Amino acid sequence: LEFRRVLFRSLSFALAKPGRVEFDLYGVDGRHVRSFANGPHAAGLFTLRWNGDDDQHRRVAPGVYFARLVTPDHRSTRRIVVLP
Repeated sequence: LEFRRVLFRSLSFALAKPGRVEFDLYGVDGRHVRSFANGPHAAGLFTLRWNGDDDQHRRVAPGVYFARLVTPDHRSTRRIVVLP
């Protein structure tokens, strides 16, 4: 999982083989903020562009968030810092 500060935030993940992907963003309080992927994906590298909005199309507040990626073979969580 990669985070770069550009006009849009880029979030990347790779799948070695096809499978179900759940890729979500959570606040430090554990609340669900945004769903990026939820369903089957082909194998390969994926880069998502995120404009900083939550699922209700509201801008998230600056602060710390956690991106969680779950596949049949892997689980990972990475910290993301949103700057003002």
